[in-house]
Amino acid sequence: MSLLEEARKHRIVLLNALPLNAFPVEADRQFEFTGEVVALDELVVILKFAQHYGVKIENYIRHEPTVKLLSQITSLELKPENKLYSYSEGDEIYIITLKKPVRGQEVEVKPEDLLIVRVSYSKAV
Repeated sequence: MSLLEEARKHRIVLLNALPLNAFPVEADRQFEFTGEVVALDELVVILKFAQHYGVKIENYIRHEPTVKLLSQITSLELKPENKLYSYSEGDEIYIITLKKPVRGQEVEVKPEDLLIVRVSYSKAV
């Protein structure tokens, strides 16, 4: 199988938080999450590369101003989503949230307002 075919089997997942109930934590009993802060320009390159090569990109962020900003910056047609995420092995997960959220208000979001973390899940050995 080619590298491109292998990449297309995976998906990039955009979340606003880390939903523990989306992972098989009860079955695995011991597990690990690791995180790495990612710059917005790096995320843009990753998403454009993924789109170009047909890698599936799934958005689970429902905060409209954040999704609007991501759409503008990446040229992807993202829409706010209220669906539930369920982990699949091979998912490349990005948590995209506001550094200082304002509850109950729809505020304009600027690139410098975003905190982006790539998260990996694995069973503990």
